[in-house]
Amino acid sequence: IRGVAVDANGDIFVADVSTPGKIVKVDAATGVVTTFASGGHLQRPVHIVIDKNGDLLVATIGNDAIVRVDPVTAAQTLVTSGGNLVTPTGMVIDSNGDLFVADPALFPQPGKIVRVDLSTGTQTLITASLGETPRGLVIDPSDGFLIVVDGDAPGIGGVFRVKPISDAASTLSSGGIFNNPTASVTDANGDFLVCAADSPQDKEGAVVTVDRTTGAQATLSNRDSATTEGTPSLFHDPFGLAVATGALAVPIDIKPGSDPNSINLASSGVVPVAILSTATFDASEVDPATVSLAGARVKLVGKSQKLLASLEDVNGDGLLDLVCKVETVDFIIEVGG
Repeated sequence: IRGVAVDANGDIFVADVSTPGKIVKVDAATGVVTTFASGGHLQRPVHIVIDKNGDLLVATIGNDAIVRVDPVTAAQTLVTSGGNLVTPTGMVIDSNGDLFVADPALFPQPGKIVRVDLSTGTQTLITASLGETPRGLVIDPSDGFLIVVDGDAPGIGGVFRVKPISDAASTLSSGGIFNNPTASVTDANGDFLVCAADSPQDKEGAVVTVDRTTGAQATLSNRDSATTEGTPSLFHDPFGLAVATGALAVPIDIKPGSDPNSINLASSGVVPVAILSTATFDASEVDPATVSLAGARVKLVGKSQKLLASLEDVNGDGLLDLVCKVETVDFIIEVGG
């Protein structure tokens, strides 16, 4: 078992790398496990991502390929194979719809990152200078940089930031809890969750959080997190990560009481954003530290770094709404967007 992905319905798809390989589906409602797709181009699948249309994109190491699988019929289409792809492993799709693939290659070849145009299958080599085994990929939502997990980077594994256009790379985090990190996803706060097959503290493996700004590491879960003494570890060489993103649509009001509610991007001030309570949603239960608007987070004030947020009824419906003030200078939006 290697890669894992969760679709919009909460159903789980798992890459089974055993020969010849298959994609397994776990129904979110019933827990029933079925073989969703197998054979054909799916020769030893190791990773799965889901595109905006709901199609599964599968990396396979038996034929060094990227395969598209229809989410309804399970029909397979070969997107690309060979070329720069030697052992395609981790994948991520950017906002333009391009696929980036981490390929650890085969020793003594260096690992590399490859961009794949999903409409044509054209491959473009992005970088070949990270290390021996880049495996996991995720995109930093704040700036579009690739976050690359390399299992054999100096210091028994590391996480790197790579600018997709210029190939400029820098180390975000290495050593510490890491030992053979294999995969990464972004959490609700924009930080990174990294799957470490081993760690100095726990040879069974762990899930590690990495602060997107400082690179600070912390163990989120390991073999002792959800088990009692004498219970077999839930982790043994973990290799894949996915985050279920079941979203709840809730109303917000930017600059409540203002009409129009335009934003001056040149301002160094704050913009109030109200998350409105409804009959079925209590905005007071939202943690202001998790709130962001177009990349801008809630402003911190004072020595205690208090979050600039309050509860008030902004629309007169008798329900308390959460009003957060986010910093204008942090907005990642285009003028007129």
